[in-house]
Amino acid sequence: MEDITEFTEGLKKTLKGKNDTFFHINDLTNEIRQHYDLSYTPKFNSDKFIENYKARENSLNELGMDIETFIIPDKSILLKDNLPFETQKPRRNIDQINQYVHDLLDIMDDQDYIVNDIILRDSAVVKIVSYILSYLYPVKNMYQYSQEIMEKINMDFKYHKGILFTDSCWSYGKDDESYKKYENILTEKYDVNYIDSFSWIPRYYKIFNNKYSIHYKNEDSISDKKALILIKSASVLSLASIFSTYFTEVFFYNDFNYYNPYLVQWFKPDVILEIKDEKELETMDCPKFIPKFGNPLIPVYFRNSLSINNNILSLSVNCIDLRKVPVNTNCQLNIDGKKTTNFDLINGKGNFKCDISDLEKGEHQLNIYLEYTNITKDKKIVKKFTVD
Repeated sequence: MEDITEFTEGLKKTLKGKNDTFFHINDLTNEIRQHYDLSYTPKFNSDKFIENYKARENSLNELGMDIETFIIPDKSILLKDNLPFETQKPRRNIDQINQYVHDLLDIMDDQDYIVNDIILRDSAVVKIVSYILSYLYPVKNMYQYSQEIMEKINMDFKYHKGILFTDSCWSYGKDDESYKKYENILTEKYDVNYIDSFSWIPRYYKIFNNKYSIHYKNEDSISDKKALILIKSASVLSLASIFSTYFTEVFFYNDFNYYNPYLVQWFKPDVILEIKDEKELETMDCPKFIPKFGNPLIPVYFRNSLSINNNILSLSVNCIDLRKVPVNTNCQLNIDGKKTTNFDLINGKGNFKCDISDLEKGEHQLNIYLEYTNITKDKKIVKKFTVD
């Protein structure tokens, strides 16, 4: 359609479709608009994606590794015929990069998403994992892998309250018939006997941009292989669980495309995969690689406290990166463009004091520059202060 806002105006984050289907709207990725609203301007930059992809691939090749990327089609793609408006062929970002990624559309169907949620049914996850395994290790087909996986699974049925029916998302009132019918639905749940090894992860790889890593071990796995899986999917927990039936160790890490070769060197995987929900392509970062380091540089958070007392300027600095790891680097300072000093941050912290009694009264500018490291970006901060 030219403009679908008339169907979403005044709604929270849940959109009713036809035939008792429910979709996610007003989300950060603009899932439905990016596919169907012709008035929407896409943000995805295929050139930057390809540049980042090739740089990462080259870096991995130097370590003797390859990577395969798989894209999970969106709910609004699989259920497009149930959207509440007339649709044309969906506009898909993946069509611009299909020679670099695997589109899972051909193996999925309109039953694969949980009705009241934005995540996949566990049966769909088994299908995806089986297909990926058949691609990686074609000695068996996906149906044979599926059978092996199911033998490692304990299946049960549990009630599931999906995110689309939570107070922050539901748009239609709790007296609505569909709310009463679908708020809690019985769905299959697959349990796997793995060991959660999160506590064993080094601090450098436990978290990235507030997304926690997952490390599962399974002594009863089908193979003795290890898999590193770079993930950006709402179905991450189910994917990690099902993958652990085959791999003796799985490490799920959301790196937001800030590829880290040190993670590969530490974990020593047999295979590296990337799995993304299709909608995430729209807003994904595609940071530039720094050739001499073989990776992009991670942004840093900088906290500082500045005070003046008896003509003594005091500065306290605390710096961490997106992994919440302290940044050890050199900090350079100047006042009004004149070099003042530099000092090293140790465990991300540093303090500085200087006499400013020779400065004229009025407003001045303290410029703070943090040098880049082999893993973190540089950063510039400007602080204004007044001499009375």
